[in-house]
Order: sequence, then structure tokens, then C-alpha cells
Amino acid sequence: MLPDLYEIGMSPLGFRILYHMINEIEGMVCERVFAPDQDLEQLLRQKGAPLWSLETCRPLKSFDCVGFSLNYELCYTSILTVLDLSGIPLKAAERSEDDPIVLGGGSSCYNPAPTAEFFDVYLLGEGEEALPELLNLLAGCKEEGLDRESTLLKLAGIEGAYVPRFYEETYDDEGRFIEHRALREDVPANVRKRFLKEMDSAYYPDRVLAPNVASVHERLTLELFRGCAKGCRFCQAGYVYRPVRSKDQEVVFDQYRRLMETSPSSEVGLLSLNSPDYKPIPELIDRIREDQADNPSLKIGIPSSRVDDYTLELALKVKTPRTRGITMAVESASEGMRERIGKPVTDEQIIRAARDAYLSGLTELKMYFMVGLPGETDEDLDRAFKLLGDLSRILRDLRREKGMKRGMTVKVSVGGFVPKAHTPFQWAAMLDGEELERRLRCMSRLRKIPGVQVSYHEPDSSLLEALMSRGDRRVAKAILAAWQKGARFDSWREHFDFEIWLDAMKEAGLEFAGYLGARPTDAELPWDFIWAGAKREMLLDEWSEAMGKEA
Repeated sequence: MLPDLYEIGMSPLGFRILYHMINEIEGMVCERVFAPDQDLEQLLRQKGAPLWSLETCRPLKSFDCVGFSLNYELCYTSILTVLDLSGIPLKAAERSEDDPIVLGGGSSCYNPAPTAEFFDVYLLGEGEEALPELLNLLAGCKEEGLDRESTLLKLAGIEGAYVPRFYEETYDDEGRFIEHRALREDVPANVRKRFLKEMDSAYYPDRVLAPNVASVHERLTLELFRGCAKGCRFCQAGYVYRPVRSKDQEVVFDQYRRLMETSPSSEVGLLSLNSPDYKPIPELIDRIREDQADNPSLKIGIPSSRVDDYTLELALKVKTPRTRGITMAVESASEGMRERIGKPVTDEQIIRAARDAYLSGLTELKMYFMVGLPGETDEDLDRAFKLLGDLSRILRDLRREKGMKRGMTVKVSVGGFVPKAHTPFQWAAMLDGEELERRLRCMSRLRKIPGVQVSYHEPDSSLLEALMSRGDRRVAKAILAAWQKGARFDSWREHFDFEIWLDAMKEAGLEFAGYLGARPTDAELPWDFIWAGAKREMLLDEWSEAMGKEA
């Protein structure tokens, strides 16, 4: 399950792959459940009814394993809601022989420390091979009649599995993290993520899991490749999904044909971390268009594209009468800062991509920026006014020159930089709330430029994300306290209440500042025992090179 609302949880591709895959294994059944919204939670508590699965309405407590897909740190309180409504003890140490094994997976698990108290086992990495192995072993333990402790010990022997109860963290007298260590000699001291060696033979469903109500992404999704060769230093996905593994074009097209036969769709998404890196993508788009010649309004989406890989040719290939715009993750308005973070895109490339998009008939441009990147100055922020000002002027001149009916709206979204585990910037400091808010307000002034709209993420939610991204096991106390005080759906602006978290941190005896500061490069980090795809030495070299560059 994804610990979020149904319309969010139904969208991720990984969730759908594993759902279909498990249900095709003889003797196994996989059913869905999602976190209930607060009104349903209240109703369930009033009625004394347990949370149940969607397919057969079985109480979650009756399953052998309850799995959570953790792809965003602000969903952690929802885990506790689901467990509590199911009658499953919140803490792994308090579960009995009759309770399910609570399993965690997903990108947020690359630092499992903040939630380790709540999970029996994590499976780190990709699940197509590892998850059936774990479930088969779990079934075997059940047939043998093994107790919970013996079962978890066997699971700890699977490559990629991490069983928190067999490890501990130590701290010095001032409360600083020292090390993560195994409590037994028969469990691995370090854990290596699991990943597929190649993608062509990997399991892929031949049908779409149709939602009962509208979900965030209702499209037929084709995965082109995994990994990313770009190496942006702030991007966790670019590091933990290494190495790059592409699918053959024939494999992708065959998967498209099989999906369209069973689940026709008005939209096809070509998914990867940077889809234009897939060399045969122009030909693939042409083949899909040819196959759908009687459906010219079919929308082909490229949800992830770097500015320097964007071309007018590609924009025209995916354009339909319903296509309105493109998205550019610019990150910083300063060319020097973009060089520092490993995304060396020039202003000229940004403006050319926007100009080409407008000439192709697109009228909306979304641009994503971050503030608080390592080494950032006010001068870097000021450069946003020049970049967006130049872009606005060029687009207005182009409209007059070509006599175009509509101008191009530029929607700027700004968020705070959050240092992530297993990236070169894992040692960087996170801005405190006051400074982060000042820089966000500075960027919000971009709305004074004609044709530019600005929105920004709440700074407090970025601070909470950083706490969960960089935290150790002590953070679990704050998560539990916040949930008990009413924290729910912290990624939703209408639900998020930072005062609850401030009270929870105080109750847990912790301070945000202790987790936001820069980390010494010679110190052990709570996630160092996990190999996620890049050696620490390589990350350190990238960090040193980044901080040696002038922004």
C-alpha cells in the first residue's frame, strides 16, 4: 500500500507492477488498502470497525504480511494510522505471533532509521526479484511453524532485507550519532540494495489496474529505462536507482500493444528519470502515433525532461490539440549554481527551449526552482529576475512578431533544498525556517514580471522533510508523539500543522536544528550501512568538487 489517499496511492507504477506480479504467483494473493481520510478514520473509530482490504474486505490484521511503499517522507504518520485502525501494534517490538509481518520498501527507506521502530523488515531496492523471494521464504516459515523471531532472522539473510530489531544505534554523551551496528553475528553488518541486472525480461503487467474514482495519474504507463546518467548532485533518485538499464524499443512497443489491447487509454506516459535520454524515443513515438492513426487526440506524455535534452522536434511529436505546455526543472536561476549542482544548463538553453515550445503552439511553461542550495547567495536569487525578465520580454516580442493569439504563461514553483541521503549533498546544511522563508519570499517577487505566476512550498514542510530524510532512530519518538497529537497527511497543505511537530519534538527531547546542520565528512551517518548504488568515496569526491566550484 501507499500510505496516502486512494487517488494518490493508485498512481505509482511500482505499486501497480508489484500488485499484478504477486497476484500471478501461485498460492499468493495481494490486495490493496490506502490511508483513510480523517472523516473515514473518525467513522471507523466510532463504529469500532477495522481497516479492510478493497478486494475482499478482509481485515488487514488477518494477512500474513502488510507492505508499505514509502516514496515520500511526509507520509510517515499515515503508517501509524493504518496500523492502529487495523489493530496491529504500532511498534515492531510489541507485535505477537498472530500479527502480520510489517514490510517497508520504496525510496524513503534508504534512510530507514526514523521509522525503524514501526517496521519488522525493509526491502531495499527494486522488488521484482526480491519481493517474491521474501514472500516465498515467509510462506515457508509459516509452513514450518517458525516463531516470529526465527522468521525475521531468516528474512534478514535475504540480500536487500534489513530487520531493524537485530541492530542498534549508539550516541555519545552529547547525543550525537556514533554508529549503527549489528547485535548478532549471524546478520549482515551492511545491507546492499537489490536491483535488476537488465530490464527486457523484467516482469511488466499487461493490463492496467483501473481506479474506482479519479486518481492523480490515469494513463497507460510505459517504462523506458531505470537510472539516470546525469548525476545531479542533489537528486537522490539519480543515485539510488543506479545503474542505468534501458529497455529495447521492441520490448517497450510490445508492452504498449498488450496494454492497449486490454486497457485502451487516451494518454500514454513514457516514463523514466529523464525520458529524452532514451535514444529511440522519437521512433517509438512515431510508431505509437502510427498505431493510433485513428485517434489523433491520443496524448503522449514525457513527464521528466531536462532542459538541455528538450528539442522542438520532440515537442512537436508529443503535441496534440489538448497539449498546453511543458515543464522545466531549472533548479537555480544562476548558471554558476547549476554548474555546482551538476546540472550545467545555460540561460540560452532555457530560453531557446521555452521559445521553441511557444512556437510549437504550447502556451504554458512550468519552471521548478530550489532555494537554499549549498553555496547559494542573494546574488544567485537576484539572477532569477534577469532570467525570467528576459524570458518574458522574448516571449512577448515573439507574440507580436508572429501575430500569435495567446501569450505564454510562465508558472514558477519554488521549494526549499532538502539534503538527501546517498547523494553528494548529504553532508550539506539545511536552511533554518526563518532564512528559508526569506529566500522564498524573495523569489515570490517574480510575480511582478508580466506573464509570470509564482507558488512556493511551505518552508515548515521542507524542514519536516529534512528531519525525516536525515534523522536517526530517535526521530520515531517525535513521529509517534505527532501522530498522537493529531498529525495526519503532512504532505497536504490543508492538513499540515507544524505546531504539532514542534510540540512533538519537544516531547521527544529533540530539536530540529540538531538534524539540519552540516554533517562532518568523517562522521558516520545513520544510513551509511546501506549500499544504495554509489560508494561513499565517490559521493565525497562529488561533494568536494561541488564546493570547490564558484557559483
